[in-house]
Amino acid sequence: MKTKPLTFILHCYGRPSRNGHIAVCLELDLITKGKNPHQAKEKLLDQIRSYIEGLNDENFNDLFPRTAPMLYHFDYYRVKTIVDIQKFRRSLKDKYQYFFEELRPKHFRLLPA
Repeated sequence: MKTKPLTFILHCYGRPSRNGHIAVCLELDLITKGKNPHQAKEKLLDQIRSYIEGLNDENFNDLFPRTAPMLYHFDYYRVKTIVDIQKFRRSLKDKYQYFFEELRPKHFRLLPA
């Protein structure tokens, strides 16, 4: 009988910080810092790969999942909400619009101040 490999979904996010960007993995309690979003994400992916490679049958249940503090979970949903709102606004951009038109009927004359 063929066994299916285990599949896990890791919730990760990135955001600006005081000195660059950070990237966080909630299920593994990993955090990295980079000069830009791409660098922070790449560093986090390297950390995740190293962490997963270090797991074995003896330590798997003790080290996976290793959840991050609740503060990072709140931060994840804050970032997720911001991104979802941005996506929603972009999806509406072509369908809805608002604008202002200046209306001056021809029979009104502007007097100098």
